[in-house]
Amino acid sequence: MDSWYKVEVHRAHFGSGKDQRTIAYMFVKDPMEALIRYKTMPGVKRDKIPNILPVSDRKSKEVEENIIQEKRISLNVAKKTWYYSKRI
Repeated sequence: MDSWYKVEVHRAHFGSGKDQRTIAYMFVKDPMEALIRYKTMPGVKRDKIPNILPVSDRKSKEVEENIIQEKRISLNVAKKTWYYSKRI
């Protein structure tokens, strides 16, 4: 059964010459699938293996509510790809 995982990524190309750490949420069945999906993310530096942590049920509901409220991406697309929440 799929669930949300939290992945800390280092995004590039923000114009300041600095890396931006961001939390990405992925709806996958296990951390290995999250790692495979991480490897296909555009604009992400892959110099280290990222921290991949499961998300609690309460936080999963918050993530889905944020996706729906922001209307930047549909929930179905977010579940098939990934969702960036905020910069750290």
